[in-house]
Amino acid sequence: MYCEVMSSSYSIIPLNPLHVFAVASRHQTFTAAARELGVTQVAVSRQISVLEDYINTELFVRSARSVKLTETGQALSQEITPLFEDLNGVMRNLMTKEREQTIDLRVYPTLSYYWLLPKLKGFNSQYSDYTIRMDTLVKPLDFRGTKLDVAIQLGHGDWSNSKARKLFPAEIDMLCSPAYAQEFDLFDNPDNFRFTTLLQSRYRRRDWQDWIDNCKVNNVPKAEVEYKSSILTYGAVREGLGLAIGELNTLKAQIDQGVFVRPFNQSVEKDTAYWVVWPTFKSTAPKVKYFIDWLLRTCGQQPEFFK
Repeated sequence: MYCEVMSSSYSIIPLNPLHVFAVASRHQTFTAAARELGVTQVAVSRQISVLEDYINTELFVRSARSVKLTETGQALSQEITPLFEDLNGVMRNLMTKEREQTIDLRVYPTLSYYWLLPKLKGFNSQYSDYTIRMDTLVKPLDFRGTKLDVAIQLGHGDWSNSKARKLFPAEIDMLCSPAYAQEFDLFDNPDNFRFTTLLQSRYRRRDWQDWIDNCKVNNVPKAEVEYKSSILTYGAVREGLGLAIGELNTLKAQIDQGVFVRPFNQSVEKDTAYWVVWPTFKSTAPKVKYFIDWLLRTCGQQPEFFK
C-alpha cells in the first residue's frame, strides 16, 4: 500500500497537489506540466513535495535534468489520472450545456434596470430553458473577441459586422418627483423652473442642452449636480433632489405609476434610437433568434426570424 491514511487528516485531501501530480505523471516532466498548468516549474515541484509530505512517500526520483516516477508514483498515477480525466469531462459537459442555454447580452445598466429586467419574466415564461447573462459595459460595440450573442445599443443602427433592428426611439423629457413638482409649483408656474436644481448624468450631458434648445426654454437654473450614471441620477430624482432629463420609453413604467412626472410635458425625439444588434460573421443560434424576436414583439415590431 502506497499511502497510510490517518483518520484525523482524511477529510483534508490535497486536491491541488494531486491534480499537479496527475499532470506531471502524465508528462513525466515538471517543465511540460508547468507549461500545461500555466505555472512555474518550481511551483510544480513544490506541489509534488506537498503531496509527498502528505503521504510520507517519494513519488518522483529527481535528478539534475529529469524526473522519474517511483513505483509508488506509478501506482498512484494509475489510480488518480483517470479520475481527473473523468472530472474534466464532467466539467466540459457542464460548461457546454451552460453555454448552450445561456444568452450573453450587452445592455446599458440603466436600460436593463428600468426597462429590461421588469419584462424578463415574460421571456422566461416562454423560454424557461434559457438564461440571460448581462454584460453592462458602456463601451463601443465589437462582437469580435467576445462571447456576446446579442446587444441592445443606442445609436443609428450602423454597427460593423452586425445586423440591427430598431426597438424604439430615444425620446426625452424633463422629469421630477411629484413632491418636487408640488414644492416648486411647476405645473401652474413654469417660470419657477429657474429656481430648481438640474441633475446631470455624466454620459448623457447633451440631453439637457438638447431639450432646452428644442423647447426654447428660458431662465435656465444655475444649480447643477452631476452623477456618474443615469441610475444614480434617476434615483436622486425619485428622492426629490432635483430635475433630470429622462428617456420616456425607458422610464415608461415609472411615469405610468406616478413615480416620475413631466411638469412641462414637452418631449424631444433625438436622432438616435435603441436597437437590438447581433453579429453577422457567425451563425445565429436558435436561442438568440428567440430572444431577438421576443424583444421585437415586446416593442411592437415585427419578428425577424420566426414570422
